[in-house]
Amino acid sequence: MASPPSDPSEPAGSPGESDRPRPESSGRKRSKASRPSRGRSERASDRDAAQRDGRDESDDDQPVDDEAGGGSLRGRILVAGRHLRDPNFYRTLVLLVEHGEDGAFGLVVNRPTDTTVQRALSGHLEVEEGDDSVFAGGPVEPAALFVLHNSVEFAEGELPVCSGLFVGNSREAFEGLVNAVDAGDEGTRYRVFSGCSGWGPGQLEQELARADWRVVDADAVLDGPADPIFGPDPYGAWEEADRLSARPPLDGLDGGDFRMN
Repeated sequence: MASPPSDPSEPAGSPGESDRPRPESSGRKRSKASRPSRGRSERASDRDAAQRDGRDESDDDQPVDDEAGGGSLRGRILVAGRHLRDPNFYRTLVLLVEHGEDGAFGLVVNRPTDTTVQRALSGHLEVEEGDDSVFAGGPVEPAALFVLHNSVEFAEGELPVCSGLFVGNSREAFEGLVNAVDAGDEGTRYRVFSGCSGWGPGQLEQELARADWRVVDADAVLDGPADPIFGPDPYGAWEEADRLSARPPLDGLDGGDFRMN
């Protein structure tokens, strides 16, 4: 995995400033941009609404598996093993946005920084003052901003990940999401990330084989008591995900702890 990120207290780069990176070797107040996750019944209502609108909701809501044979882990969450001591990934949860022969790309979703969204975007967009944090998405391209959100309206050209979640970094997406939330749209939720996590070809597979990570379905974590993406306690989310990942391993992956050499 790549080198450590720069000081997260520094304002991040502008939305749309960087192309989506290719994989490389690799007690807060509840706020409008980080509300608790909805349950499955509300997600089902979203699917019904999509059908009424004539959309194929399955295209909006499901991760796209680009790998022949279904080997991609896209749309799943990596849970850092208890013995993984890399400071960039200690007790982290990584939502995999892409995974294939060329490597993998994801966002650490449970590591807030001291930088507010308002500060990070103030030079580019008008953002209502608040205490929403920018999250450290990983050590790759720390100046690049990404937004993870649940709005189909602002998802054109963006990556569908899982359960109605999308990832993008266009100025249009940032502006539309900020304006919607500032206008009081209770259904729109987003989080802003600085940097991302990347793995070269075969690198993630090696780390999985030595149990640096366990893998869980995103829905199992997002619908649990400690939603790491929009829940109020990202710090406590790893414990819940670690408990879930201690169940029988997913897809035959070895779920044992990595022992330091």
